[in-house]
Amino acid sequence: VRSSSRAFERIRAQAQKVKTVLSANAEIPVSIESLHNGQDLRMHVTRAEFETYSKDFFERVTGPVDKVLKDAGITLADLSAIELIGGGIRVPRIKQVLSDYFTGLELGSHLNGDEAKAFGAVFVAANMSKTFRVRPVGLTDITLDPVIVELAEAGESADSEWHKDAVLFNASSPLNARKVVSFKRENDIVCTLKRGGSDSPAAFAEYEVSGVADAIAKFGQFGKPKVSLTYILTHSDTVVLQKAEAVFTEEVAPEPETEEAPAEDAASETEDADGQTADSTEAASAEAEGTEADAKEAEDTEADAKEAEAAEADAKEAEASEDTQAEANATVDEKAKKSKEKKTKTPTKKTHRFALTIKRTDRGVAVKQLSAEQVQESRNVLAAYDNEEEQQRLHEAAKNELESFIFSSRDKVRSNEEQVDIVFSEEDKEKLFEDLEALEDWLDEDEGENAPIKEYYSRRSALDKRIKKLFRRVAELDQRPATVRAARKFVATLRKQVNTVWATERPWITEAEKEHVLAAIGAFESWLDANVSEQDSTSLQQDPVFTASDIVSHLEPLHDLLEQALKRSKPRPPKVKKKVEKPADAETGSDGEEEARAADGEKDAGAGAEADTESSNRETADAPESVAEDDTVEESETEKDEL
Repeated sequence: VRSSSRAFERIRAQAQKVKTVLSANAEIPVSIESLHNGQDLRMHVTRAEFETYSKDFFERVTGPVDKVLKDAGITLADLSAIELIGGGIRVPRIKQVLSDYFTGLELGSHLNGDEAKAFGAVFVAANMSKTFRVRPVGLTDITLDPVIVELAEAGESADSEWHKDAVLFNASSPLNARKVVSFKRENDIVCTLKRGGSDSPAAFAEYEVSGVADAIAKFGQFGKPKVSLTYILTHSDTVVLQKAEAVFTEEVAPEPETEEAPAEDAASETEDADGQTADSTEAASAEAEGTEADAKEAEDTEADAKEAEAAEADAKEAEASEDTQAEANATVDEKAKKSKEKKTKTPTKKTHRFALTIKRTDRGVAVKQLSAEQVQESRNVLAAYDNEEEQQRLHEAAKNELESFIFSSRDKVRSNEEQVDIVFSEEDKEKLFEDLEALEDWLDEDEGENAPIKEYYSRRSALDKRIKKLFRRVAELDQRPATVRAARKFVATLRKQVNTVWATERPWITEAEKEHVLAAIGAFESWLDANVSEQDSTSLQQDPVFTASDIVSHLEPLHDLLEQALKRSKPRPPKVKKKVEKPADAETGSDGEEEARAADGEKDAGAGAEADTESSNRETADAPESVAEDDTVEESETEKDEL
């Protein structure tokens, strides 16, 4: 079966129906007529069998749930409610697997999948709207797959070996985000955007960034440019290169300073240092004087100690004076140095930006005005496409009609198999089925798939003649005997009418006309008897000797003679004229007047009779179809209409 694409597609269609029905029913009968090589497929499939066959698919149900929980950084313990949306909620096995997975949590299905999409779109629009102010809805949409950018140089002087790629936006990144990519290059750039998430990322956009040479010509004195590309992840989950710039950095040197200011600062610092030194000297002198006073007070007790202490005090005073002077000098030098460093200015940086040209190269060039010749050429191309599509439509229609003819013919023969076996031999029937099967296989092959339209109609016409011929025989099984019986009854009734009814009711029909009608009746009966006898000796599996339509066509001459005879109206009776005699003399005037009045009355009566006769004749002439007044004539007309 797998070798026949057509048979396999029929199985796929039936399998889809089985899956849908088993979602609500425990089992379903499967029946595919003439699936392959004339064999039918009939079986029963239960839900348990379906779940067993699809076990490996149902085991994958929880995989996406695990991935979502991992990406969100949560566990099952963090969940409080579950809501199912989509077609999966109609599959009992999927609901059972998820129920076992989310132990202790009820699976809710309160949202309609189609309505949920619409509600989500409304919330997104409400957050994005700048015209209507609404309460913000806590909704953050993310991208599912990472977005990768690949960079390469373009132009004649491009470095073919230079190639960079980086991840612009990771999976689960929020939409309406911005990312800037910067690098130093001196040539134009080609950047390609791809969707990750698979072993072979698919490219969905390509941009060409040009104008770097122009930027270098204008700001090249400031060094090599840094190319900056700004990408935006839009609300529609598409990535767009929004801006491209070449950035140059200029170092601006500080203004030179005069040397007077540092000298004045140093002088002031020296004065401060001298003051500090003087203060230190005075403090040392005061300390020495204090020591001498102490020595004088101890003079009474120890004279030798007084001298020793005085000598030691002089030595310490001289040493302290030297140290204080050195520290003062060091402090002055350090402050002067810091002051000089503080007043020295560092160089500043100035940024120059040059806008680069962005051109998307994966979706054609900008639309421009077409000339009259180009418009006509485009119309011709469209007309050619229309003609090609029309031919394709006719081709598919002819092919589908041929395919439908094959199925309907096969089903028709099988559904009337009892009658077909009477008029068709077993060999002929098998040959017909083989030809239908061969035609079906031819359609599945490349030759039949691409055959011209005439070939479809030619092959169908050849088989259609055989099918019609077969079912004409089937129809004649009942129609021919019934028509024969009706014809015999009709001619018998007509003969009786000619011989008996016409003699009394239609005496104006001549004997020659009666003989003509009776001769036609006899000729028809002879033809009918001969053909019925020959048909009885002929096998029903052969072509019939005559058909029901032949009987009707042979009755047409007799029908014409009958109509011609029935249309003849009854002849008018002869007109009778009465003479009125005038009176002989005036004396008999009164008697003459009476006789005249009597004559006038008779004349009026005669005129009335003639008027009645003319009215009767007109009615007979106006209604030739209804002149047969007896039931026998009406019966013959009914029989004629039935034929």
